Amino acid sequence: MIHLRYIILSLSMLLMIASCQKESYTNSGNENHNIQELCKANQSKISVKQGVAGTLIMKEGNCMPMIGNGENPNPCLSYPVERTIQVYEPTSPEEAEGRGPSFEEVHTKLVVETNSDEDGFFQVELDTGRYSLFIIEKGRYYRNMLKDNLIGPVTVEIDSVTIENPVIDYAVY
Repeated sequence: MIHLRYIILSLSMLLMIASCQKESYTNSGNENHNIQELCKANQSKISVKQGVAGTLIMKEGNCMPMIGNGENPNPCLSYPVERTIQVYEPTSPEEAEGRGPSFEEVHTKLVVETNSDEDGFFQVELDTGRYSLFIIEKGRYYRNMLKDNLIGPVTVEIDSVTIENPVIDYAVY
């Protein structure tokens, strides 16, 4: 039991140290406001007529509610990241290897691939239908959303752009 506590404490400290080395797109205590502004600004970049677009965000650090006088900034960080984004035919957990949110393989057909920019913005043109959106993170297929037995589902309707703002979430809550 003591070894397990030591491991958990060590991992928590490593995560906190790693999060201190990242630059945040936030100002302390009000990260959601700035991220919301970024997502809104990114929507003005959309140039496709039909498909999926959005902002890719990384969230990490200690996101536990803070108690105290507010002098210490919350170490919970949210910021845009550049990653490869892949859109597949609708994918159920049975059609992917490994456990979510980080899958080893996806066994449905890859439809399109794109990259998010420094502001986390991405867009892809797609036909109408349902798809599964994955983020390539550390050589794996990351997606922390499961709905209707599909991993990372998005629906594209005719003459419409679906806004999807995925979060790579390594935060502690």
